[in-house]
Amino acid sequence: RVVPKIKCQVAIMHGSLDEVVPIENGINLHKACKRPVEPLWLQGVGHNDMPQRESLAYIRHFLQQLQVQQPSSATAPCAP
Repeated sequence: RVVPKIKCQVAIMHGSLDEVVPIENGINLHKACKRPVEPLWLQGVGHNDMPQRESLAYIRHFLQQLQVQQPSSATAPCAP
């Protein structure tokens, strides 16, 4: 209910073998976003073993894209 109201871009990463939060939840969240960015679906990893290098690279790229688009408000909160 809340996700479709979020106005800013949303980045989602999820492991395919997550037994705590099924990947279907991540897929459905991504579909519900008004402004989703390309998700990071990590094959063969679960909830607590996300690979640090890939995860941090994804986050870094997402934050850099936000700064390019809106340098003055890239870190400002985007509440629904």
